[in-house]
Amino acid sequence: VRSLTTRAVVLSPLVQASLIATMYQRTEKVIVVTNDTNDYSQADLEQNLVAIGLEQDDAKRFIVVGLQHIRGFATADVADQEVSEWGLVDESVTTVERKAIITTVERKAKERNAKAIILESTLLPSFSDALRARLGLPVFDALTLVDYFVHASTDNPRFGLDFDERQAGRCNAYDGLDPAKLPAIGILRIDYEYPPALGDIACEKSYGYRTTHEVAEGLTFEVAQEGGPLCSEKRENVAAALQRLQATPGVVGIAGDCGFLMNYLADARSVSKLPCFISALIQCDLMATAYGDEAARASALPSPRPSPSPSSPAPALRCSGRRHSSR
Repeated sequence: VRSLTTRAVVLSPLVQASLIATMYQRTEKVIVVTNDTNDYSQADLEQNLVAIGLEQDDAKRFIVVGLQHIRGFATADVADQEVSEWGLVDESVTTVERKAIITTVERKAKERNAKAIILESTLLPSFSDALRARLGLPVFDALTLVDYFVHASTDNPRFGLDFDERQAGRCNAYDGLDPAKLPAIGILRIDYEYPPALGDIACEKSYGYRTTHEVAEGLTFEVAQEGGPLCSEKRENVAAALQRLQATPGVVGIAGDCGFLMNYLADARSVSKLPCFISALIQCDLMATAYGDEAARASALPSPRPSPSPSSPAPALRCSGRRHSSR
């Protein structure tokens, strides 16, 4: 399909796998929920993930879980339904069956100490909220993937150029809600003083939700730009800043205020108990999958040099035939 269009092609929720793999430690697992593992096995999943760029070792971190033992989810059950009924699966599922879905995913997530969930089947997004509430884990599905590209293509209501008159006066989705009860994002900041302006990642007003900020002392702009290995003192300071962010109630992930922090993603992930997306560059793998050869041309632009893993060298991640370090 990518060969037939110049638009992003994101036909499966699994396109998000490369981004998710980059955010978590290499020992951490992700549960992939499908309708029926008799028709979509662990081997099938790993084959698909390798095809979109993951190394085999990373593909094995994604564990497929089937719901074929629950009425309505086996392939034969879905095949018997009229196409017009597919979108009504949530309404037709009884309370007992809904509990069975949640219990199945929860049990497997605990067994594997999983850190995130992907709902591979496009019949399942109606259960995403129930899983988020019960498991307290990020749940990615077909809608989070589509929303990702929509948000990247539409007018930001909080700042920037108001280029779409149809969105004039549009409110932030979180307006009227108690910020203290919403998930928060921790911002790892380099040791660099400047007055954050609206639109800057270090400015709290740039977000529609709560953020908390911590500085990694000694990790200056010049050090981050150079991208060399961190000395023990600087690595300890990064770890201390991450620990303070993790200790903040409600924080669900760690972002960064400088693109050059990509050089230290491996260091951050090695000590963080939360997903780390401290540089916008971690989205490159997903872009490569969505755009193919066009993404390859974009990736030819200069980018910061990645640092080696703080423990042992990690395998490179393949995207559309290219290799680059993601660790």
